[in-house]
Amino acid sequence: MYNENRSRQEMIPKQGGRIVMTEQLTLEKRVSDLEKQMGLLMNEVFQSKSKPGWVQKIVGSMENDPDFAEILKFGREIREAEREQ
Repeated sequence: MYNENRSRQEMIPKQGGRIVMTEQLTLEKRVSDLEKQMGLLMNEVFQSKSKPGWVQKIVGSMENDPDFAEILKFGREIREAEREQ
């Protein structure tokens, strides 16, 4: 709240005789926090790339499955029939 009895010099926040820019400090703290969070996120991304994803885990898992081969055959037949129309 504004106090009319205080001089402008008294209203400036000071720390150890130095003027403290509270908005600047707040902004610097926010940027610092964001940089830390960004670092954590980047570490997670790089670590997740080194682990095999779900696609890599299932690729080739149905290679010798006769039921899957039949599904592929039916799919191919459907696509060919649609092309002919």
